[in-house]
Order: sequence, then structure tokens, then C-alpha cells
Amino acid sequence: MFDRLLFNISAAFEQLTGVAVLALPALIVGLLFGDGIGAVGIEVARVLGVALCALGFAAWESDGQLSRAGSRIGLCVYNSGVGSLLVYLGFVIGFDGLLLWPAAIFHVIVGVVMITLILRQRQDTG
Repeated sequence: MFDRLLFNISAAFEQLTGVAVLALPALIVGLLFGDGIGAVGIEVARVLGVALCALGFAAWESDGQLSRAGSRIGLCVYNSGVGSLLVYLGFVIGFDGLLLWPAAIFHVIVGVVMITLILRQRQDTG
């Protein structure tokens, strides 16, 4: 019982931290590291925010029959979120790093495949 509570509190903390980093990256990084960050640093911090949210989902302890669901949803959130963020950075912000589009396309495709698999699994079990 205590282990599950501990993991769930930790997971919730990671999710809240991830949302905070997504919403206020410069402030959170400034609070954590005592220094400002540039435009690229803000977007890297947002990738961290997505990863922290996904980590929170992956670490969440559920009842026995759904124990893998959290890990799958966490990876799905990570890939879909990072893919969406990278597409936004390319189209809206105008970033054009060498690996931006390959990474964006990879994460979007993996995210879509994961969403499809999760939905199919829910249909099969429900």
C-alpha cells in the first residue's frame, strides 16, 4: 500500500512539474538553475516538460490488470507530445535544425501508431 502511494505521489509530482515547465519554461529553469535561457533553451525545456508528463504516466501505479497501461500511455504521451511540439517549432517558430523534421516525423508516426494500438486494445478488452 505504501509503495503504491509513494509511486503515485511521485508520478503526480512529475506530471505537475512537466505541466509547469511546459507553461513557464524560462521561469522554472530560472528557478531551478538560477539563470535565464535563450529561445532554444526554452524549447528544450518544453521537451523536458513533455517527458516529465510522460514519465508521470509511466510511473503511475494502477491495479494489477492495468499495470502496463500506464507505461504505454506514458510513451504515447511522450511521442505524441514531442512530435507535436517539434512540428510547432518548425512551422510556427521557424526553427530549422538538421534533425528537427526527421525527429518530428518519427515522433508523430510513433505517437499515432501507439494511439491506434491503445484504442484497439481497449476495444478488445472492453
